[in-house]
Parts: sequence; structure tokens; C-alpha cells
Amino acid sequence: MYSMSSLVGIASLHISSSRPLLSFPNQDDFIRIHEEGTIIEMENEIKLLQNFNQKEQQFGCWVVAPLPGTKTVRTRSWLLLVESPLPPNDALFPVVGDCFQVSMVEKVKRDGKVFGLCGMKSTRIVNPYEDSPTIDKRMRNAAAFKVDAPRSWEDADGQVTEWEKMSCFAITDSLDDVTWTESSDLSESKKQSLTILWDLESPTFEAELAALRYLTKKKGEDKETGPTTQSLNTFKMILDFQGATVTRTNLMRAYPQLESPHDPEWKIPAKLLQKFDSFNLDHQKAYSGLKSIKNHLFLVNGCPGSGKTEWNMIVAAMIQATRRSASCRPVPRILYIVDINKTVDDAAARYHRLCQEVGVSSLAVRMHGWPSEMNSSTRLNVDKDSKKDSDKDRGFGAFTERFLATAGLSRTGKRNSNAVPTLDEAAWEYFDNHSTDSEWKNLGSFLTRIQKSLRDCISNLYRVVLGLTDIVFTTPVPAAGRFADVFRPEVIFVDEAPHARELTTLITIAFYSPRVWIFTGDVKQTLPFVKGGDRRDAARDGLTFNRFAEQLKSLPQVSTMARAEQVDALDARLLVNKRAYGNLHLLPSKLFYGEQMISDHAPEDMYPSSVWNLKEFLQDLNNNETTQDVSQNRIIARLKMSQQRTQRSSFWNPEHQRWVIEQVEKLMDLPGLTSMDDPDRPVSIIIMTPYSAAVRKYDSIVKKWPFEWQNRVQVLTVDKAQGRQADIVVLDMVRTDRPGFMTSEHRLNVAITRARQAEIIVMHPAMAMGRRTALTRLWDYFPTWFMMWMALIINGMEHICTDSAVFASLLSYLLRSNWYTHACILMTDLVIAEPQLTTNSKLTNPITTYSQKLVHQTTTDLKDWGDVVVDATHGEDCYDRPGIPVITELPTGDYIYTYEFGGENSREQYWFLVYYRIYPEVSLSVVRLSEIMQPSSAKERRGQLYYRRSSILQH
Repeated sequence: MYSMSSLVGIASLHISSSRPLLSFPNQDDFIRIHEEGTIIEMENEIKLLQNFNQKEQQFGCWVVAPLPGTKTVRTRSWLLLVESPLPPNDALFPVVGDCFQVSMVEKVKRDGKVFGLCGMKSTRIVNPYEDSPTIDKRMRNAAAFKVDAPRSWEDADGQVTEWEKMSCFAITDSLDDVTWTESSDLSESKKQSLTILWDLESPTFEAELAALRYLTKKKGEDKETGPTTQSLNTFKMILDFQGATVTRTNLMRAYPQLESPHDPEWKIPAKLLQKFDSFNLDHQKAYSGLKSIKNHLFLVNGCPGSGKTEWNMIVAAMIQATRRSASCRPVPRILYIVDINKTVDDAAARYHRLCQEVGVSSLAVRMHGWPSEMNSSTRLNVDKDSKKDSDKDRGFGAFTERFLATAGLSRTGKRNSNAVPTLDEAAWEYFDNHSTDSEWKNLGSFLTRIQKSLRDCISNLYRVVLGLTDIVFTTPVPAAGRFADVFRPEVIFVDEAPHARELTTLITIAFYSPRVWIFTGDVKQTLPFVKGGDRRDAARDGLTFNRFAEQLKSLPQVSTMARAEQVDALDARLLVNKRAYGNLHLLPSKLFYGEQMISDHAPEDMYPSSVWNLKEFLQDLNNNETTQDVSQNRIIARLKMSQQRTQRSSFWNPEHQRWVIEQVEKLMDLPGLTSMDDPDRPVSIIIMTPYSAAVRKYDSIVKKWPFEWQNRVQVLTVDKAQGRQADIVVLDMVRTDRPGFMTSEHRLNVAITRARQAEIIVMHPAMAMGRRTALTRLWDYFPTWFMMWMALIINGMEHICTDSAVFASLLSYLLRSNWYTHACILMTDLVIAEPQLTTNSKLTNPITTYSQKLVHQTTTDLKDWGDVVVDATHGEDCYDRPGIPVITELPTGDYIYTYEFGGENSREQYWFLVYYRIYPEVSLSVVRLSEIMQPSSAKERRGQLYYRRSSILQH
């Protein structure tokens, strides 16, 4: 385990967390920042694991049945289905491939004694029922745990007792008896609870540090050969993108079919050629760039929907489509890395479908974890070419139990042929098809009678399967260390590279030497999460503040690809959006891509039938107001009763939820809506929100819908929407007081680029207040919202009440306010007399005692200010004071002046009412508005008048 004390011998470097470095002319600077920052991250993660373990959070589960073929003298493996928690409680919930311990909360009794089931070794595996459409969605969405439960033990006298305690909780004795045709199989009466205990290790950060130290250790250190010259040159290049010795690689020379794919000699399948020919100009430019790759690293940045992953897939298929001569491996090996498990799954399935569709024979494997590395993270620190460990099976032995579990599960039904097999499934299928071969006869017999030599047989089996595998899809950590000795790819794709930490992408550069690394992604989308990057959050959670957080995050200045963008070192840009119809690309193009992102669809193809029907649906939300032009299939809805609520440390909005669910239910039944991917399928919908509390609320409703509806709707947080898309997206912004963390342009970019046909944004104008952010530009992008607002909010209401802190700026487009259904007095009898702002006699009667008054001054040079002019005073009560004066320009050229007054004794409740007046076409240079408070008590009058607040408008 690394610690802060290990940081020695490196020159001190001072870095501001708000100004991450763009380049590293000095390698020691790179080491210092990333090593120390990563160690802080690792220590913070261990603290979080400790906190999780101490809480002993309980999770609902069902003990299904024992896994066939996993019985040993001491243990037997059982399949448990566990309820997956919703955000934010899922942060430390196991993902597929994770190893941990579980304990059953309930005890079992025998012969008057009470026994527990604690500290059982467990692994999360792929849910064997997740692809079964006839099974309850709750079962398909459950997490599957393989739990090694004790079946015998030895007492103090050496007497061995056999008793399978887990059978007391089991639904059935055999997986063959599980049909899942009745929901009673997972009834509440059969539900148990378990707790999870994590080992206090951090394999991700240890893998990152191992890669960094492997690349930067001194020549001859520990008498090891170290990284290749190719890896070192690539690493030196990415330090500042200019200092390294430049070499050029022509990938088309290595794979000549890429140069002339239509040449019959290469036997590229016709369907694959059709996909290649469909490349747009941006795709073609990126493809041509493969002829000259600088220092083996090719960087492709692409906007949302630009077909980045599709481009990767087609290039990979073109490389693997042509069989080579017997002098080398017939199919070039490829490693495909993404740092998000769900995205890896999607990429693997997508490539598998592509190969099946076009007729490319390629054995693809989805690897969730390299067991020796995951089970003992200290082994990550051993260099891959170390000769200290001569055990040839290091890295294979731990596969044994998972292989047996896979063998047992395979007896319950066939694997989904449309999904990419895991390495365990591929190994089992290979064995199943070759079980009569002499090489595997022993293994066949061992499956029924476990012997010590089973480990060697299965280790050999995995070596053979990996030897036959053509492409592996995995996350970076399983690819670290010794796996590089077993699987040596010629091409490595790192998808969503800007989402990964810089050291995460360094793993593939340190341990591999392919012909090229191809990094793809979008630097303007979501960032990686850095624990302890905020002082207040770190203090609250008991973590160490990470002053290097901004450098570790994938901000526009710091990730490998983002740094490359800043110094114009990207090799290709994909700016043609293929995803969005109905002009949905226009808004994100303007907000985030300098209006350079264009649509791949011709104007006449922008509104196919389903998209046009959705356009009409959006226009109907405007109550048939013809003056409201829905020029793109996106609307912003502001609801009159909108009010956020807090749940724990998160937020949700009951009125938003009610309205969103109502619209989604209408869309589910609306005729004429079909998927853009398949016209025979109905539309898919994503309900998206920034907050976990809102996700939980929506998810609880969606779970009650019919299965057919549930299968069409996803409920996601914005941070988990990266890489997802749907025909319709409904984005609930939730907040009604401030923008929250949606001020992040990266999050907002992800949020408004997931839809293919239509998007509905439910947003309160308060989120566009304050300093100018992307949310402000989002709101200001639509100058014709007024008629929709009148239809949705004002129409039919007798009174309107507002909060002036929001009111004035929003009225600059006649629709920014904090509307409620309570009473409000709107003062329209305030007038202007040039050149000074004055009021009518109603508000200018001299008041000798007051609590607070509003004044203004004007200037033309910001040096000399005019006389103080009183604009408003109210009453003598200390609570009756006007405040928060705001003046802003309207689109008409007039000015609107507003202020808030709290009081009105005649009212049963205390209200802050808004007063306003319009200044018709007045010419002002600069106006300073101020609140002046005067103490009302004799004792306090010894003080002086003072300015409490000032706002300045420059015209």
C-alpha cells in the first residue's frame, strides 16, 4: 500500500488547485502532482470503505439455490439475488467482478443453539436472468452474488459437522426448479437481509500508481528492463505534446486492407463496406489520419452523437475482417478499454452485433476482472516483466471457482447469443464444445469429483481461450499488470478517454506496446469524480482535502485529451451530429461547440413522421398558441406550483414529478411514435434529473407501471447518462432557488444531448440567476417563451406573487419570476421624469423616520456620481422596509425597475411583495441602486447611514 510518506526525493512543487497545468516540461512535476494527488484519493477511498463497513447497511436479498459443481469439503457456492440500491446509496455497491464479504443478518437455530453466517467470500456475477423478457423486472434488475457459504466445520475435539446453514434461507434446492413464472418466488416472506464488508484495498489507484512508477523509474532500477522505448516516447510526448522525439506510424501499411478496402484481395464483407462508405467527411478525415500517427498515439475528439464509438467499431472490424498469412496470427488482437462498466458492456454488445451483422468472424470477450490482480491488489505493484515470481499460473488460479459457477449456471439455460460472452462463459463454451477432446477429458471427470489438479486444468483452459480471443472489452484496472503478458494487442482503443483520470489512461501506455493507441471521447462532457476535491464536502465526510483535485479531474485544461485540445494537438475532430433529429443539435452547438456542430440530416430529413408527431405534441403544450414557434423539438416548461423539497442531502420537486409523469404517460400511449433505430418498436424515454432523491421518487413510480412500459423508460441521474440515448428525454432540473451543480457546462452538455427526437426541460428560472452560466445562456436562447408561459402558468390565475430577487432579471424576457398562486400587489402607477428617476406622490411623501429607503445615483464616467435620489420608503415599522432594488433593460428598449417590500399589516401572513415600474426608452449611462438602512431606536441612531446593497446597470 502506498502512503504519503513514500513521496520522497521529488522537488517541491506549488500548484493552485484552481489553475491546473496544461503541460509538464519537467517530468518530476507530472510525477509530483499525480502521485501525491492519487495517494490522497486512495486514502480517501479507504476512509469511505471504512465508513461503509462501519455503517453495516442492510440490503434485501433472496437466497435462490446452490450453484451446481461448486461443492467442496468446506463450502458450497450459492446464488443470491440482491436489491440494488438507488443513488446515492449505490456509490459503494459492488459491480460485476468485485470481490467482498457478506454476512446474513438473520441467524439460524439448531439443537437450541444459534448460528450465524458471517464473513462469507463473495463475488458479484452477471445476473443469469437479466436477459429473460418473461421474468419480473425486479428479478432482472437485481444484483447477482455468488456467495461461498460454509457447509461443514471442525469443533475443538476435531469432530467434523456437516450442515449447510444457507439452505435454511433458500427458495429452492436446485436452480433447475426456479421458473420465476410467479412473483411469489421473490416474495417478501422469503426476503432476507445481508451486509457487505469491503477489504480495505484500492486496486484502481494502486494500478494507476503502478503504471506511473513503471514508466518513470530510472533505467536499470531493480535490474528490470522497464517499459519499452515506444511507451516511453509516447509518455514523453503527452507531457507537453512537443518535447519528445517524433516518430510516425502508418496503420494502413500494417493493415493494407485499410488503404484499399474495396480491393477484392482483402475480402472485406460487402455489408461492412457499406458502413465504411457511409462515413461522413469528419469520419473520413479521421480515417485518413491513420496514415500518419504521431508517436503511436491518435486522439479523436467528437461531439455528442458524432459516431465516435461507431467509428471505433468499424475501424476495428476492418482490421479484423482480413485473415493474414500463416506467418503471423490470422486475426490481429485488439484491446478495447472504457473506464465505465456499463459503457464497456454496451460497446462489447455493439461490436458483437456488428460482427454478426456484417459477417466478420471475431471472438470477442467481455472481461470483468483479472482475478489475481483483483484478489490481491499488492500484486499490482509487481512489474510485469519481473522474474521474481516464476509461478506460470499466477493470474489463472483464481478463475477456478468462477468457472465452476459459470458451469453450474449454464445448466439452467442457454446464454443469450446476442450478448458478448464473459471470459468465464467463453471458457465454459469452449470446454463444452471440446469436452471429448483428449486434452479436456480429465477436466470433464474433475467437474464431478473435485481434485487438486483441477486448478492446473482450468488455468490451462483459460490460457487457451485467451490465446483464441481476438478482442477483449474491459475496464483499465483488469488490463493492468500481468494481463499484458497473456494478451498482447496490436491496437488499443480507449473510448470515453476524457472521462478517465489521466493516470487511468496511462495504464495502457505503461504496460502495453501496440502499434497504436487510439483515444476517443469528448472533452466537453462529464468529468471524473475526485473525492475530497471540495473543502467543505471533504471536512463533512472526514476526508483529506485534495489540493490536486482540479489537476486529477478531466477539466478542459487537464485530461490528456483536454490538454491536447488546449495546445491544438488533437488529431481529428468529429463535429457532425448523427443522433439528433428535429434540430435538437442547434442549442448544444451554440452553447458548447461554437456553432460548429452540425447535423448529419438534410433539412428535408430532419422531421420524419415520428419526429413531426412529437413536434405537434410539444406545440399542444402551448395550448395551441400559434405565436409560439417550436422551431426545434425542445421546450422549457416552467410550472406554476414548482417548489423544491429536500430529502437527506438531495432534492426533488413534487410538482415537477407530477407533471413529468403525466406527460410521459401521454407519450407512452401517443400513436405514431416509433423508434429511430427500428420503426417496428415504440419510442424509448429517459427521465433524467441531477438529483438522486428525484431519481428515487421517479423510479418508485415507474416500477408500478406495466412491464412493457418499464422496458421503455429509464430513470437516470445526469452523471449516469453519459453514453446513453433515447428517442425522448424529459429533463427535470428540480431546483427552484439556485442552479446547484448544474452550473457545470459538462453536465449540462450531457443532459441536453441524449435525445434523438424530442426533449422537454422542466426548469425554474431561478436556476438561470446569479452569475452568467450555461444555464443562463440556455434560458436566454429562447426569446419566444412568453406565449408558452402565459399558457402554462398565468392563464386562468387571479393573482400572482413573486420574489423580487428573481423577478426583475427574469422579466427582461417577460417571463422570469418566482410565480406562486398567492396574492400580490403589482404597483403600476410609478412613473419616470427625466433626467432623474422619481416616483409619484404616493411614495414620495416625506417620512422622517424609516427603517430603510431605496435610492439611486447616475454617472457617465464611473468617477463622478450625481445626487442621491430617494426612490422608495415605507412606513415606520422596523420590518416595513423596501429592498433588493433591480433595474434591467427589456427587449423593447424600456427599463423595468423592481423592488421588494415586506410588511402589509392588513395581511394575515407576512409577504414580501414586488413593486415595479417601467421607464419608457430612457437613456441612461450607469445607474447605481442602493438600500440605505437607518436605525430606528434612539440608541442605534448614534450610528451613521450606510449602504447595505448596491447594484449597477451599465447601458
